Amino acid sequence: MLSSLIKILILIFTFSQIQCANILYLHGVISKSHHLWNRVLASELANRGHNVTIFSVDKPIGSAKNLHYVIIENAYENLFAQYSTADSASVDFITAAEEISKNRLNAAKMIADYGLMSCKAIMKSSEGFNEILNYPKDFKFDLVINDFTCGSCL
Repeated sequence: MLSSLIKILILIFTFSQIQCANILYLHGVISKSHHLWNRVLASELANRGHNVTIFSVDKPIGSAKNLHYVIIENAYENLFAQYSTADSASVDFITAAEEISKNRLNAAKMIADYGLMSCKAIMKSSEGFNEILNYPKDFKFDLVINDFTCGSCL
């Protein structure tokens, strides 16, 4: 009886280890530091055999076998163009970080404003969106992961 149970557990464990998924990883936060940890997570999923498409504002660093980047083009340029024309054109990220430590209400507003401006910058890009939309109709993603840390744009 015990040996049958062990065989069943080994069989279940083996099948659970060989399943892979098509994963769409949404990385729409315009931030190099966010790309660092998102890239590590996406790469590890790819290294474990999953087919990962990362829809990203950043270009790949290195490569992984099952990791495919679709770039949201010009996101940084679009964001910085907004800052240069905004009422608060002289936004200094060092000053912003200092402000965050002083006043949490202002910090929340600054982060919300950054998220909104980032979303506007991303929505000016179309090539990456079109690439995703042009995937074959019968292709499906089994899982969607979204870096939601700075708004829900994607």
